[in-house]
Amino acid sequence: HSGDKNVIENHLLLMKYSGIDGILIDWYGTFDVNDYRMVKENTEQLIAMLDKVGLDYAIVYEDRFLPNVVNAGKAISVTSAAKTDLAYMEKNYFDDKNYIKINGKPLLLNFGPIVLQTPAEWTNVFNTLTAKPTFLTLWNESGDAGDNAAGEYAWVYKNNTYLNNFYTNNKPKLAVAMGGAYPGFKDFYAEGGGGAAIGWTIEHNNGATLDETLSLAKNANLNYLQLITWNDFGEGTMFEPTVEFGYSYIEKVKAFAGVKSTETVFPDISKMYNLRVEKKGNADAQKKLDQAFNYFVSMQPAKAKQLLNEIK
Repeated sequence: HSGDKNVIENHLLLMKYSGIDGILIDWYGTFDVNDYRMVKENTEQLIAMLDKVGLDYAIVYEDRFLPNVVNAGKAISVTSAAKTDLAYMEKNYFDDKNYIKINGKPLLLNFGPIVLQTPAEWTNVFNTLTAKPTFLTLWNESGDAGDNAAGEYAWVYKNNTYLNNFYTNNKPKLAVAMGGAYPGFKDFYAEGGGGAAIGWTIEHNNGATLDETLSLAKNANLNYLQLITWNDFGEGTMFEPTVEFGYSYIEKVKAFAGVKSTETVFPDISKMYNLRVEKKGNADAQKKLDQAFNYFVSMQPAKAKQLLNEIK
């Protein structure tokens, strides 16, 4: 569960030791419609621990849900709903010391635009802010935001040709271009009862797809690279360790990021999660686990491992 403190701790430590600098959080706004409020609450539990672990973050805003907010009677228009959400971000996230800044301004991504599709609408939405963010749309969509967009970010689609096109054709024209790397794509929508299958697959190919997308990113000489995605199991793009793939994907990220340590730490981070669950009511064990967490965070994994081994 994305709001489970033990899960958050586990995810962030795995990220830290694989050389990831921060996370981009898919965010549905502030309104109590469908599960958006829960997403916001989980996001804020995540943010609270990011600072402790030493990772940065930024928001990926979903504008596709805005009509749902209006239809639920929570806002008078899609732009007024977006203004409320942006004002909340500015007040609660943008000034955090570990909120990602590009060119001195908070980074804001949009998964689209899908509903707010004119520069005038985005100008209207951003007018309420003290300062405009460094705003990135999905690839090929920055025209919808006009001068409000500082650039675009790549995503996962059909095959790696689209990434190549982005690096060759889009990147030279953009002030800010964020690349993408992914292990594969295989959606679960039909099997899971979540709608029709997307209709195309990118095979994982035993890690070869991730190798290729990381290599494309390296050759493109990017300043910013997004790993797509940490835990979207519904689309089969997860870097999070699984029974199927083990730690292989985050090991590849670790190598790509140039992490010098050759020590194997990932299984110990998983062991800590298992002990958190197993020793749920044991105050002494939890205290030791808190100390192990502090050792992991301060890059003293040997001391953390020793403590974990003492917990019986």
